[in-house]
Amino acid sequence: MKTVAPIRVQVSHGDPIFAAGLEAILSQQPDMLVLSTNAPPQPGAASIASPSTSAPVVHVADYASGVELARAQQRREQGPFSQPARVLVISGQAKEWDVRAALAAGVHGYLVQGGGIHELLDAVRGVAQGLRYMGREVSDVLADSLTNASLTSRERDVLSLLAVGYCNKQISNELDLAVGTVKTHMKAVFSKLGVGNRTKAIVVAAQRGIVPAPEWQPVRAAAARRPMTESSRLMA
Repeated sequence: MKTVAPIRVQVSHGDPIFAAGLEAILSQQPDMLVLSTNAPPQPGAASIASPSTSAPVVHVADYASGVELARAQQRREQGPFSQPARVLVISGQAKEWDVRAALAAGVHGYLVQGGGIHELLDAVRGVAQGLRYMGREVSDVLADSLTNASLTSRERDVLSLLAVGYCNKQISNELDLAVGTVKTHMKAVFSKLGVGNRTKAIVVAAQRGIVPAPEWQPVRAAAARRPMTESSRLMA
């Protein structure tokens, strides 16, 4: 009778309590072998797999660690001595931007915390077999995104500045665009988000995660440092 090798799993989650729970669940499965420690991997120095085996390791990771692991794996695949690995992210949320960024980085599966144990086990087994696995909530986000028109990079720039309180003139100066062009982009943003004013545009964009928080923060800081003139106060 042919012996089937167990699925090798490494937990790389930054929350040690959550990681311990994952390891406890996965180690109880007869077809899985848990290799991990609770320590999150160092960026760019992740141990992708043992050189002595060609079977892929399934890394179950938090969002930041998982994206870095996936990128590290892509870099290794470009070299002659790459080792196989597959990455399953378990995140606290599934915003459209985050999911798309993770998939672009090379993540193979994406779950949201709070899902069932069966979903976790199905995801690990599916990813180990070379499949893409998206949890139900993640699948809903991706399905909804297909019905929404995507914003262009310039429209995202305008939206990010709008979200931190810039008026049209300030956006024009920041992006080196004519005010009329800013208004055109703003109109396109409103249309694609299905809203009629700035406040609703910001709310909908935040809910969908179209503009990620890390991109908003530097702009907010820049806005705080820039003193407003009397004319800019009137335009705000």
